[in-house]
Amino acid sequence: MATKIVIMTVFLAIMLSSLSLCFNASAFELSSDEAEAESYYLLNIENDLVMVEKNINESISPSSTVKMMTACIALESGIDSNTVITVKEEMLNGLSGRNMRLKKGDRLTFDDLLYATVCGGYNDAAQVLAFSVCGNIDEFILKMNDKAKELGMISTVYMNVTGINVPGMTTTVSDIAILAKYLAKSERYIEIGKKKSYKMSSLATCQFTIVSNRSSLLASYKGLSSFNTGGVGETCAVLYYDIGDLSFISIVMNAVANDPLDQANYAETFSKSLISHARYDYSVKTVFDVNSKVATVPVKYSVSYQEIDLYLKENLNLFLPEDIDPWLDLTYSVYIEGDEIKAPVEAGQTVGELTVSKDGKILAICPLTVDKSLSKNAFLYIMDAMKTFVMSRQFIIILLCFISLMVAFYIAKSRKLNKMHKRRKIKRKK
Repeated sequence: MATKIVIMTVFLAIMLSSLSLCFNASAFELSSDEAEAESYYLLNIENDLVMVEKNINESISPSSTVKMMTACIALESGIDSNTVITVKEEMLNGLSGRNMRLKKGDRLTFDDLLYATVCGGYNDAAQVLAFSVCGNIDEFILKMNDKAKELGMISTVYMNVTGINVPGMTTTVSDIAILAKYLAKSERYIEIGKKKSYKMSSLATCQFTIVSNRSSLLASYKGLSSFNTGGVGETCAVLYYDIGDLSFISIVMNAVANDPLDQANYAETFSKSLISHARYDYSVKTVFDVNSKVATVPVKYSVSYQEIDLYLKENLNLFLPEDIDPWLDLTYSVYIEGDEIKAPVEAGQTVGELTVSKDGKILAICPLTVDKSLSKNAFLYIMDAMKTFVMSRQFIIILLCFISLMVAFYIAKSRKLNKMHKRRKIKRKK
């Protein structure tokens, strides 16, 4: 029967630790001297760790984050980057808000429209992009909502391709995070969002020759990609931040300035706090290396060893808050099949798992191995097999049946002997 073996000796203190340090995103609330946000979210992608969050399931207007889905559908349409689109009058119907003043007859490439939508946040570019994919807006919006359902964005309803607020168009930060995680897998989307400025192609005939990225943070942070940045008054920002081996998704919605006269993008101002949290409040810590003994467990069928040490196959590095002590605040347990490791085993063979958790949440499950080979002693194996068989239910049933047969045979034999004895007595009397 499978059992769990709790790490002994030095890890006993770990298991008994009762420190109350909390490793919970909702327990940490960020603040900024310049701005506050109604809802925000910060995720470390590699560890799927939500580092901090606030009001992520409340229904809100998606605002310009709608353009993330618009670009997503366009990118997955398969249309070539250099395909030239000619602007038609119906493509510009009903437009309002931020526009690049496209007009009927303008020619742009598919990439021109993508960069103008993602980096520039231009509504007319987004609408022309949608027409170039589906031929009409309604069908494109259906694709947007179908994609949202496919991704599990259960609280999102899209009603246009630009993000202009209309009644009934809703989302949540949780849903925006789902879309952002999906787009983080697209190298092309990341590269588009990293562009500080984009020079329109030589084929473009519109008034604009340069599209500037709306994110002011690109100049300050290497590895930053603006998935979406709203303008003044839109107060939203979705950022992808790559720092070497770690990457993050930052979302800020409905931010407000502490100074009412401040005309900056408040969401970007608050995003600095999230980026700072990602850079300075967490780090990768080596909990175990390959040379550290994790546990000692009993060995079966080996003459040379009664116990064997277990090790990790590779270093265990965890992304943890700076104030977490891996030796005091984490819980470790070892799992192997049965109560013992059975010989034969080869050096390097996986024999179990190490589970690392904090407050009941599993942080890592790592394979455990042995550092030496153990051969099987045939005599011990046969003796144990015999012992196992003797103690088994089948053997007991066979033994009981045998005893019952022997008893029955003895009784029958005794009766037969008694009858023969009686006959001899009768003959003698005669």
